[in-house]
Amino acid sequence: PFGAQDFGRVYALVEQFDGTLIAAGSFTRLGDAQVSNIASWNSSAWEPIGTGTNATVRASAELPDGSVVVVGDFTQIGNVHANRVALWNGSQWSPLGDGLNAAARCVVALSSGEVLVGGQFTQAGGVAANFVAKWSGGEWHALGTGPSAEVLALAVRPQGDVIAACFLDISGMNRHLDRWNGESWSAIPGGSPNSQVSCLLVLPGGDVVAG
Repeated sequence: PFGAQDFGRVYALVEQFDGTLIAAGSFTRLGDAQVSNIASWNSSAWEPIGTGTNATVRASAELPDGSVVVVGDFTQIGNVHANRVALWNGSQWSPLGDGLNAAARCVVALSSGEVLVGGQFTQAGGVAANFVAKWSGGEWHALGTGPSAEVLALAVRPQGDVIAACFLDISGMNRHLDRWNGESWSAIPGGSPNSQVSCLLVLPGGDVVAG
């Protein structure tokens, strides 16, 4: 229903409030459109968003104001230098400060307008931030000492807890999930899956589904 796509992989989809669908990943064509890793669906055809990116886009999320943040491996998006994280306001791209010093894998937009990013990085905007960082008020902030391994997925519960799914076993005790309670990171009560977690979903009541 969205045209042929045989030229790469789509890693992220986000539907904006106005119904526009944005697809991102590692591809050079969607339908009949020549694109570079990111494109939008206008209800009848795919269209490029500017000149796209110079490397893979891994995840995307929409902020309350309708803008879209994307993260991944790229250092250039459109004609803008942006280290692995950038914001689309509907007409142009902008970096989030100095960005990240290594790849990002996931992003969550908070109702406050803040952004949480997870990935391989150890710095965000020049600030030491191990694998998770928050963009707030024009600055990057670490969440404590961070998890001890690359983060593949993030989820935020209604109570404010942040759940991070990590690529490696954090503790040597089959712990692949970690929780930030606003002050420190700790194990999930009741145990953790015995292998890698790649995706997280928060249900309306606050329960978290891991896959």
